[in-house]
Amino acid sequence: MQKTLLMWKAYAGSGLFTTLLRAVTVLLIVSSLCVAQAQTPVKVILDADMDLDVDDAGALAVLHALADNGEAEILGVICNAPAKRNGNTRLGVATISAINQYYQRPGIPIGDMPESEYVNDPLNFKRYRNYGNSFADPGTANLNKYVYYNEYIKANFPNANSKATWNGVPLYRKLLAEAPDSSVVVIAVGLLTMVEDLMYTGGDQYSSLTGKQLIAKKVKRLVFMTGESNHDGNIHYTNGFNSSFEGRGDAERISLEWPTPIVIMPLGGGIGTGARLTAETPATNPVRKAYELFFEQKTYKNRPSWDQLAVIYGVRGNDIIFNQATNHNLEIDYIGEPDPTVVGNPIKYFYDDLEAGDYNDIVLSKKSSITNQQVADYVENLMVQAPKPKYSGRYEAEGATLQGAFFATSQPNYSGTGFADYANTTGDYIQWRIYNPTGSSKTVNLKFFYANGGGANRPLKLEVNGTQVGSNLPFGDTGGWSTWLPQTATATLAAGANTIKLSVTGVYGPNVDYLDYELLQSGTLQAEDAVFNGVTFSQVNAGYTGTGYGNYNNINTDYIEWTIDKANASLVNLRFRYANGYTTNRPLKLTVNGAVVSSSLAFNPTGSWTTWVTTPGINANLVAGENKIRLTATGVMGVNMDYLSFTSSPSANPTARTAVRHSLETKELLPLQATVFPNPARER
Repeated sequence: MQKTLLMWKAYAGSGLFTTLLRAVTVLLIVSSLCVAQAQTPVKVILDADMDLDVDDAGALAVLHALADNGEAEILGVICNAPAKRNGNTRLGVATISAINQYYQRPGIPIGDMPESEYVNDPLNFKRYRNYGNSFADPGTANLNKYVYYNEYIKANFPNANSKATWNGVPLYRKLLAEAPDSSVVVIAVGLLTMVEDLMYTGGDQYSSLTGKQLIAKKVKRLVFMTGESNHDGNIHYTNGFNSSFEGRGDAERISLEWPTPIVIMPLGGGIGTGARLTAETPATNPVRKAYELFFEQKTYKNRPSWDQLAVIYGVRGNDIIFNQATNHNLEIDYIGEPDPTVVGNPIKYFYDDLEAGDYNDIVLSKKSSITNQQVADYVENLMVQAPKPKYSGRYEAEGATLQGAFFATSQPNYSGTGFADYANTTGDYIQWRIYNPTGSSKTVNLKFFYANGGGANRPLKLEVNGTQVGSNLPFGDTGGWSTWLPQTATATLAAGANTIKLSVTGVYGPNVDYLDYELLQSGTLQAEDAVFNGVTFSQVNAGYTGTGYGNYNNINTDYIEWTIDKANASLVNLRFRYANGYTTNRPLKLTVNGAVVSSSLAFNPTGSWTTWVTTPGINANLVAGENKIRLTATGVMGVNMDYLSFTSSPSANPTARTAVRHSLETKELLPLQATVFPNPARER
């Protein structure tokens, strides 16, 4: 089958970028997104060597931003690099996991290269490692101290999970088999070993088709990134390792045998990005940290954007900054053995030519009206784009910390790759980690899916951050070990890192499949957890709930303000528990997000300061996201306020779900550790 080679050609423009030009770039992006939003999201599998160079991290950030914009659906991410060092394995997987979770997509499947592959192909991976030395500046005392940024991220980012992962080739086959025909764009921005291995697979449990048949049926096009140089009228791919091995992952063999159109993308060497991450994204962003570590001992502070541009083309196609041309020869520059006799050039190359007549080639060149710096801003605006809020999370038990309990697959109907089975009556526990980067606590619903065919209750102790929540949580009989039912609990997550732990209590525990969490659809918010202005915290008068109550002190300026997070706009019913030992009404003004709901909400006498009552319900419209509920004094002293309770209004949709939002920009919850794959539940 004849292939279509779509090639990108770098433009030589350069120069400083003014504020006005940056504004023009923003307008270009906005216009592009307006077109893209109306289209069906492009289904993407990203195949990246998340190991040596840092543009792989930038590429994954760009892909997440495009997914947030509605332009892409990320089916899976493959780590095609032998990311193992000093006995520390799956470093690339850990970094991919940390990035996916930062963008609130912990369920994206991640495939890895099996360790046996490192042994089976030692020559190419030796060349791959040797090439990494070239990333350091000349004269640097410690060449590669932080080239291996993924080693740092795995050790220091608490949401980097390398435990639950797939072999990359079976994951490829599973994702392709499940996708609609001709719908998937494969973007390879690293080694081509698994791309080639996929071609030569046979039928399996996912599909009876061979690799080439499956590719021909499901893949729309393959985009792979490589470097470019020009001489003798040819385009030369000399990026070092992406397309430069004559063994496994051979670019020539893939070009000749891959059964769908191929895009080769060499542009990016003159497009520097990454420096803005530090100024424009939070310290909890693993992509920011990867770039900071990569730049730490280097004189430059921007890195070429080869991988990011491959992703942008893979999703947006012939984007607004490119023109088309045709008919170039292709020359693949293979990496040979290191040559110790050549000072400063330990790598030697040899070449293989493919004639232009063998291809229907399209070369994309940059519009002459757009500078390299404009393209850099175009790319970097996506790299620094804040994650779009999501509203819930799922944590598979096999992705948690298991003590005594063990991973099992012996019972059917589980989610993910398996479930956790308690082995002992004492000492066993399952512990998940969730991260809340906000400065305030958040109340969530926890839902544990479990199976218990033992005929009797198997209670577990629920602890959040080492403190037991309520009494032991019952896990009753479900009617069989293959029947999975939910058990729910309410808990408050503190700002920062949180642990959620289920421990046995003297009898064997149930089988636990996963933990779901979401914001309360209804609940109670204590006054002491709200924002006080003038109001003071007090415990003088008995009968309150929680740890105390709010005491109004001034007649005009005092207020209490709660925050309620909603996944969707909805109507809720608000009630306030209070005490008023005075003899007359002490009205308060109720506002929601600054809009007046009641200018004088009645808080009538309760008979004494130790008698607490709840106001009649009052309906209010809440928006999707954060809602500020404020009670302000109206010229007389306010009351003592115990709590705010809220429920869905009877006129609201009773099946509407509210779930946890965990965007750093909107100050919500961010998972700390989640399962990597399989997790059939996409983000909600």
